[in-house]
Amino acid sequence: MKRTSNPNLNPQNDKIAELKLLRSHISACVDSNVVDEGVLGQIDQMIDEHYLSMHNHGIFYQKKKKMYKTHVDMPEGAVIRYKQISSRSMRQLQKKLIEYYKTIETRVTVYGLFKMWLDERMRHNEIEKATKDRFETDFARVFIASGFSARFVEEITEEDLDNWIKDTICNYHLTRKAWANIRILLSGMFKYAKKKKLTAISISYFLSDLQLSDHMFNHKVKEDWQEVFTDDELGKIVGWIMDPKFPERQNSMSNLGILLCIFTGLRSGEIAALKLSDLNGSMLKVTRTQTRHKDDDGAYIYETRESTKGRDGWRVIAVPDVAVSLIEKIAAINPEAEYLFTNPETNGRMISSTFSGKLKRICEYLGLPLKTLHKIRKTYASMLLDAGVSEKIVTSQMGHTDIATTRGFYYKNRYSEAEKIAVVSNALKTQSNLLEGLKIE
Repeated sequence: MKRTSNPNLNPQNDKIAELKLLRSHISACVDSNVVDEGVLGQIDQMIDEHYLSMHNHGIFYQKKKKMYKTHVDMPEGAVIRYKQISSRSMRQLQKKLIEYYKTIETRVTVYGLFKMWLDERMRHNEIEKATKDRFETDFARVFIASGFSARFVEEITEEDLDNWIKDTICNYHLTRKAWANIRILLSGMFKYAKKKKLTAISISYFLSDLQLSDHMFNHKVKEDWQEVFTDDELGKIVGWIMDPKFPERQNSMSNLGILLCIFTGLRSGEIAALKLSDLNGSMLKVTRTQTRHKDDDGAYIYETRESTKGRDGWRVIAVPDVAVSLIEKIAAINPEAEYLFTNPETNGRMISSTFSGKLKRICEYLGLPLKTLHKIRKTYASMLLDAGVSEKIVTSQMGHTDIATTRGFYYKNRYSEAEKIAVVSNALKTQSNLLEGLKIE
């Protein structure tokens, strides 16, 4: 047994489709006596040759039995099993192979289903290219790696799905978050498959009945200090940027972007897409974001989307005076640029990853734990909640649908160990005074 290769990945399929289309046109010409019938025979031979080129296993001759033998792939679960094919003559063996590959050509694998579903969503503008890239990465990491992508959709039962899901969670040490991403793909693909009458499985009912123990999942425990910056850490970062001995640091666009994130909590893509016209007094309109996707050669392409990640696609946030001053300073560095974060030397747009990359280098230089710009966003949310800011304002500033998202995924303890001890001790001060006479023998 071996890991699956996928029938739908073979580039010969497209060539065969082209030849079949050509044959249908030539056939009409033959019927009209415009083209000689022998041309059809030549096209049929070309089609057969392309089917044979899909066969990637060797053919050998067994002298004792006077038989030509080979084998073909039979997908079963996460592996490929082999089915032997034999014949007395090479021509008869080739005919059997051609019939086999004609058969699997009309059957849809999970990979083929994924491509059809994804193409339809892209065609209808339901998802962006960046989302498509993420879906393809998740599909390759689990569906292709496990071999499930080679299964024929029509043969998959609910029991197969149940076993594959549980095996995948355990074998690939998936977290609940990773499983949620896989669930999105499963749900979308099999809803599409049912619509196209490729399966009878009602995936919504199946997933609602699916029982997954919490013990199955990989639990990546991250301490709060890894998720947010303390006041001391932020102080060191701001101090390094604002050091009067190095005035060039205050004119660095990447440094200014980091400072702006500290005082606005914006996402890196939102910062990269800001314009001076977005600022109105002490209110900042956040209406666009920079996105990233891969082109056909795998190179990253950066584009500006005229909406943000939130449900409404835009928001207006309040910004402190220091953030207003930062935006005005950034605009003054390159006043002719359309976007705030434009390289003054090349006039090229800055990409969102620049800010996180610079932040990591600053942390490394200062001997601080390495953290991304998104950790500053979590820090911003935590500071607002710690300060008792209204939950309505917090969700509005963050661009979240409800406070549960902010509290569940962004709100972290920002106190250092010494600060935690002091806060807890102060909270229990009255009770502690009652034990002043306590003697330890």
